[in-house]
Amino acid sequence: MKVSLNRLKEEIIPQGAKNTYIRLLIDSELVGNVFGTRWLNQDGQVMLWVTQLCVSRQWRNSRIATRLLEELRQKEDTCVGILSPHPFAFSAVLRVFGSDLGNSDLEMTKEHAKVVMESCPV
Repeated sequence: MKVSLNRLKEEIIPQGAKNTYIRLLIDSELVGNVFGTRWLNQDGQVMLWVTQLCVSRQWRNSRIATRLLEELRQKEDTCVGILSPHPFAFSAVLRVFGSDLGNSDLEMTKEHAKVVMESCPV
């Protein structure tokens, strides 16, 4: 079965969201990429969901993930999440979008997580 590019986009990429793909090439070699989805929640806040953050094994510990996330980041981002349990990916998100969990308001997360996730088009 042949699927058209437009049909594939409709099935995979959510409607009502802005999707961004950034890749980093060094000497024509793909060393890392990041894919993020932005949308407005019911309060009009800009939500960012990092759905993929990958760095080539030989380029890890070179701040590539940080550079990719800095390029993805926009000043209007209100809430950021990452779809990864990987501790290094999570640490890179904290470096770029926040300082550390000690300064995070987890009560705010507990209170608003359900609404944010329900509004997520991913």
